[in-house]
Amino acid sequence: MANSRPFLITPYVQVSPDEAELRPIVPQFCPHMLTDDSTRTLCKIELRHRRRRKTGPGYPLSVMCCTAHACTFTLYPPGFAPYQRKPVLKLSPCGHRVFGEGDPLETDFESTMFEGAVIDTSKDRHRPRSALRAARIVGVACDLAARLREQIASALSVSAGPLHWLSRSSKDAWASTREILTQLNMHRGYVYKYQARDLLVSGCLAGYWGEPLLYLEDAHDVHRSPNAVLVAQNDTVHQGCVSGRPSPRNRTGSGGHSARFPVRELPKAH
Repeated sequence: MANSRPFLITPYVQVSPDEAELRPIVPQFCPHMLTDDSTRTLCKIELRHRRRRKTGPGYPLSVMCCTAHACTFTLYPPGFAPYQRKPVLKLSPCGHRVFGEGDPLETDFESTMFEGAVIDTSKDRHRPRSALRAARIVGVACDLAARLREQIASALSVSAGPLHWLSRSSKDAWASTREILTQLNMHRGYVYKYQARDLLVSGCLAGYWGEPLLYLEDAHDVHRSPNAVLVAQNDTVHQGCVSGRPSPRNRTGSGGHSARFPVRELPKAH
């Protein structure tokens, strides 16, 4: 089952010039405050361990525990979601945009879940499951219900019209996904960590992970998406999904299968 619990996103920074390992800016409360904000003052946050992975950000992630609420949770860097090998947007560990030469679209989405949509030589171009996941997250997969597609459009701050049209067009999944990424990339004045958060919210609506909670170190508080109410309304998110596959309730038709975007079981990320 995919983890449908809310997860915290926080910057990872270099504590001192002598210490190469990145450390997170630790919030003083746990995700439990999402369901009961009045108890956040009771939180007692401690480091449990640092989790090293062969894939993902490339540096250990801190696993915290709250002794007051008897829960453990991982602190994720900007752009990443639980159990995912790649981020939704290419950001630095502290949440800033990574600048590069050439096409800004390729710079922003290279080495992300959407790489197959912007780089023709990407290995993801030949992975149907990666194409299906990307198309679902941006709302252009034809196996999504119309209501869910409109919710994703709202989360991404784009018009729902192109999403409906692309879901019925003859374009393949990567080409349709690129159309939406191009619209997102036009928001040049938008703070990139919020754009990454919005993509994570749409992935939450599609059923791939729980609600992202963005920690703002300056305000010492969590910033929930303005579309968080959509997450609460979408009960399929809280029921989770099997092996990274959205719940059948998020699909249309009998079984929700599509000839153009075939539904296959997605492997669990490590």
